[in-house]
Amino acid sequence: MTAPCTFCTEPAATECRWPVIQPVKIRVADLVAGDALYPAGAWSESLPGPFGVTSILRDEGGPVLVTVDYEGHTWQYRYPAAGTVYVLGTGPCGKPCCDHHTRQIEEGLDYCVEHWRAWERIA
Repeated sequence: MTAPCTFCTEPAATECRWPVIQPVKIRVADLVAGDALYPAGAWSESLPGPFGVTSILRDEGGPVLVTVDYEGHTWQYRYPAAGTVYVLGTGPCGKPCCDHHTRQIEEGLDYCVEHWRAWERIA
């Protein structure tokens, strides 16, 4: 890794794999009613979100029409069937960590100093 550790200035040796709730990228084809969607630009531009997906209309070979609800307001968005969107889901923390600020829980599973303490409380 070339990034510095999140907790000091040492070079990072790994990234934290603790699962956190955050926006994750999925294929439009995998979108389902009930997902918490960040419409195009909402996540990156600090617009309201996520929006609750209420319905999805798929037209073979055409765009996907997604209806969302936010605080009683309804909007429709068209996405290319082969595109990607962000939904609220679970993904790895991803903070870069040096050897001093990480703990290997098992092979290929490293937690940062913030999350290994949480793991100790539940393990």
